[in-house]
Amino acid sequence: MKTCIKLQEFAPSASELTASGDFQEGISAAAFMGLEESPSYCAFDINGIPANSLQPFLTSTDPCGFVSKQISNENGQFRGIAPKLVIAFSVPHSVQEITVFFSEYYCESLIATAKTADNKSVEAMVKGNQSMEVSVKWSSAVPNCKQITLEFNDTQYPNQFVRVGAVSIGKKIIFDRYKSLHTTSEMDLVSADAPFGTIEVTALLDEQPENIEWSSLVPLFRGSGKMGDYLLTGMKATTDVQYEITGEDALGRLDRIPYDGGMMAVKPLETMLQELSDRSGITIKAVGYNGENRIEGHVPICTVRKALMLVAFAVQAAIFVNYDGSITLSPLEQTLKYTIYGGTAGIENRVIGNAVFEKSDPYTNVELHVYEYRPPTNGKKTLYSSDTTVTKQRVNFSNPVLVNGTYGLQISGTNAKIEEANANYAIVSGTNITLSGYEYSVVDKSYTREIAQNGNSPENTLSLQDYTLSLAEWSGTPTKEVLIAQQLNFLKKYAQSRGVVKAKIILTFDENERPIESVGDYIEIEAAYAGMIRGYITRMDYHITQNMTADIEVTEWQQ
Repeated sequence: MKTCIKLQEFAPSASELTASGDFQEGISAAAFMGLEESPSYCAFDINGIPANSLQPFLTSTDPCGFVSKQISNENGQFRGIAPKLVIAFSVPHSVQEITVFFSEYYCESLIATAKTADNKSVEAMVKGNQSMEVSVKWSSAVPNCKQITLEFNDTQYPNQFVRVGAVSIGKKIIFDRYKSLHTTSEMDLVSADAPFGTIEVTALLDEQPENIEWSSLVPLFRGSGKMGDYLLTGMKATTDVQYEITGEDALGRLDRIPYDGGMMAVKPLETMLQELSDRSGITIKAVGYNGENRIEGHVPICTVRKALMLVAFAVQAAIFVNYDGSITLSPLEQTLKYTIYGGTAGIENRVIGNAVFEKSDPYTNVELHVYEYRPPTNGKKTLYSSDTTVTKQRVNFSNPVLVNGTYGLQISGTNAKIEEANANYAIVSGTNITLSGYEYSVVDKSYTREIAQNGNSPENTLSLQDYTLSLAEWSGTPTKEVLIAQQLNFLKKYAQSRGVVKAKIILTFDENERPIESVGDYIEIEAAYAGMIRGYITRMDYHITQNMTADIEVTEWQQ
């Protein structure tokens, strides 16, 4: 089973692209979005739904972006009225290849004309196509290309519209020969941290890629089964044909996106996750919650990854990165998924060598800090001042401040104006500015639980004090004290899980060619001298070779 990663040599962002042409009325030609293999895909209406209607366009459930006004004749040809699709770049680029993805039926022949910034035109033609996915290549790179026109000469069957689901701009590079391909996946059971996964590849390629953009996504496939999306973070040639490639998963991508934070006043979990999704462009959803969960507190200026971690910790959720690049928050599922034996005969004996059980020093206490944000008890403070002319100066506050009302932000000066503000910052403009306001009064309440020990153990406290969001008490939910007690009991159980099984295993695969083993699985594994241990897989290092193996860590967790 072949494993590969895919890159685009040139991957313009959606904001660089516009489209026009002979579309059916109602099709949204400007709604560009990324598909699974590359962010350079421009899909004009990926769900086949017109921009001005809630009803599906035609009857197709397949992606159906570009739908021509014209219909082919009884021979499946267009005579003098060939429909055209024009893709324009706001910034000229060097282009040598594009890929057209048809929806439902393909076209057998088409012409692609690249127009340069100085209005020179270069044609590339495809004849005899028999595929739903066709690459159009120019004999050499077209420099300073500002526009590509696609002209469709025929359809697969008579009397059809041309239907194009998406267009990928740039040369596709497939790495399927490599010396090593290694990925990591990791999780924290209580989301006190949100470690992100990585990919490291030593790949072989016959020709040197050009114009690789660091915003590119690197999809990993095993056969037809997608095993993840990784943000390209590094690529260098170590020889003429060997490349070192590195990438990070969706959580790594979130760690590169800033987030302004603010005060969260009894906000629904789904609303908070939708805000993080909108900010990052990555789908983030909660599974296993009934919609009754509310959170409250403060999110400082941070990254989207940090904000997500604060949310997950508050609702006692684990963070999972899915194969399609989306992220799920879900409670730990304590249903035994499978058993892995080691050292005994049988089909489940998949441990290579011995599984080793290690136990850390026990915690004697768990301590949780919960923060309340109250109206100010201190006086007004000067938050910023300047005796010069300021044009949209951003001011970050060291502590959260009130923005509106009696204790809201106040500004003085000539033409002084607060352009934008929340509890963490303000953007101001004007001359001789003085910005003043009131900081929230923060009450830090500490709660502890003692952990029973067998014998005398040295004092060892698990202290959790950097988590400024918590579950909120509201109509129909337990009291705040009950919610805190529930979280303390959960953290106490986590603190008691001090044993870890480390093993190398042979992976098994499902019908989609993906490993059935993944981080977050609750399993039973046989460890040398320790017997059967139950717990969660909290780390997996995949070694992707002909026979795939993984180094796993299973954190003990008794039911």
